[in-house]
Amino acid sequence: MILPILFVYAATRAFWWATSEPWFWNTLLWMDTLKLVMWVPASILMVKMLRRGSWQDTVAELGLTTPAWHGTRLAIAATLPMAAMILSSYRVRFDPESLLGTALLGPFAEEVLYRGFLFQQLWHRARWPVWAAALGSALVFALAHHPNLDETLVLGLLRNELGAQLAVIGPPTLVTIAGGCLFAWVTWRWRSLWPAIALHGAINFWWDLAPNSPGSLVAGATQGIALALVVLLTWRLTSARSVSPAGQTSDPDDSSPRVSPPSR
Repeated sequence: MILPILFVYAATRAFWWATSEPWFWNTLLWMDTLKLVMWVPASILMVKMLRRGSWQDTVAELGLTTPAWHGTRLAIAATLPMAAMILSSYRVRFDPESLLGTALLGPFAEEVLYRGFLFQQLWHRARWPVWAAALGSALVFALAHHPNLDETLVLGLLRNELGAQLAVIGPPTLVTIAGGCLFAWVTWRWRSLWPAIALHGAINFWWDLAPNSPGSLVAGATQGIALALVVLLTWRLTSARSVSPAGQTSDPDDSSPRVSPPSR
């Protein structure tokens, strides 16, 4: 199962290489558009190559053929407490281009690559335990938010500066890893990628509207409430189902596309 990990790692590194070039127009919208262009078609083609099934089955394995509305409702309901950050922020920013990238394009591309592809491959195909697949995909997910993180850690180790490096990048990296694990768990429970996409986008939406809130007491409290609601609502709404891979269902009245088991 090393191929999917190497693929996602290469896709992440290629993204950061492209955005570091002088010709790249380094704005949030263009960065998230590049993620969409680079990662989504490549993920579809990689699943197609590994699965060798129909295109419908390929997209279903990424968790994209299930209804999107359930996840959208969950994201809206759970993240509404984060609106309080706007009241506590001394500057509210409404930038349509930034919101398009951070709340729509970026979350879609990232969830397709890290949860739809990598998490599904580690859990469904490689048969990793759910917790291991979620953690593994989240670790690679952290690379997308901290450019050259792998190089920074290796150089810090070689220069005997690893402790100082971890003190700086450790906390935000752990937060990113925790977020990646949550998105993977939501994908696993719903058997669909759309709830994670919607949740990821909704969180980014509130953070983008109140850019000066990170680190504040209100931001921490409201985000904690939102995440607790995500877990409680997801657990309650999916407790009657037997959990299976995204795109596959065991509910007798569920008409979403089936994903056939991997060939032996």
